[in-house]
Order: sequence, then C-alpha cells, then structure tokens
Amino acid sequence: MMKVNCHTLFRDYCASKFGAVGFHKSLTHKLLTEEGLDGIKTMLVCPYIIDTGMFTGRKIREEVQSLVPALDCIQQAMNAILAEQHMVCIPRLMYLPLISRALLPWDANVLTYRFMGADMCMYPFIQTMEQRVANGHTKPT
Repeated sequence: MMKVNCHTLFRDYCASKFGAVGFHKSLTHKLLTEEGLDGIKTMLVCPYIIDTGMFTGRKIREEVQSLVPALDCIQQAMNAILAEQHMVCIPRLMYLPLISRALLPWDANVLTYRFMGADMCMYPFIQTMEQRVANGHTKPT
C-alpha cells in the first residue's frame, strides 16, 4: 500500500492559495490600467477556515478558537460583492495578520503564527487523512 503524503498535500494547498492571491492582485492591477475595461471587477475572498469536511479536526489555540471559528462565508462574501469590495477577509479579525505581515518583521509574524497555534492547526486533519488511507477509505496519492 502506498503511503499518502498529507504534509505535501497541505503544502500544495497553501501554495495554491498564495498563488490565487498573487493572481488576483496581478489581474486586478492589469484591469485597472487597461483602457476600456472599466466594467470588469474582481474580488478576493480570504476565509480563515470554512465549515466544510476538509477542515474537520483542525485545532488552533483554545484561547483563540472562539475568535476564529469555522465559518459559513457565503453571506459575508455576497455582502462584499454588493459593496464592491476588492477583498474581504472572513472573519474580519483576519485583516490583522494581513496588516501585520506588511508592517511587522518576519520573526514577529512567525511568533504570532505559533502563538495562535496556526503552525500546527492542520496536524489533526493530516492524521485523520492518514488514518482514512490506512483504513482504505481514501485513495493514496
């Protein structure tokens, strides 16, 4: 039996999200500078953790858990579309890491990330996936 490499899957997932943000920024700037494209709008939705099965078992620091619960983001995203926002972070508290990445030194951001437990929040999910593969419930990659 092949062993699924969930750590690689998670890194790929994170890299794809980073790529989506970069693509959105690039596309938006291009559309803003091109003549005749005034009616085309973009919006980036940045949810923290969506209430889907994918994130079942994820765990962050208990003290922070109530501030950033798993979410149903549809209504907030729709409100952002109607308000013609270029970007929406859900929950709003997630604007803080966005701002801190721009303003604080790298080491301060790493410490904050670790303090919140975000550096290990997906380990329970990874263990669950590995167990599912071991039990034959999920195909290995």
